[in-house]
Amino acid sequence: MEYALNYSILESVIYDHATDAENPKYDLNRQLIKEQNGIIVINRENMDSAVKKIVYNQARQRGETMGQVDLFG
Repeated sequence: MEYALNYSILESVIYDHATDAENPKYDLNRQLIKEQNGIIVINRENMDSAVKKIVYNQARQRGETMGQVDLFG
């Protein structure tokens, strides 16, 4: 995560409160969600919009313009 901070990469974690709340495999993700402001939490409900946000941010940092943003766009 420090690498992400140094290079202005959006920090994100995969975590679904409904299914992962008691799973110890997601302890680090829960910790990051609590500690990091602006972290993107990817789950089943927001997967498309979260990935678009990450891709758009990376393209914008490289100075690229976004072309097709979805299958039919």
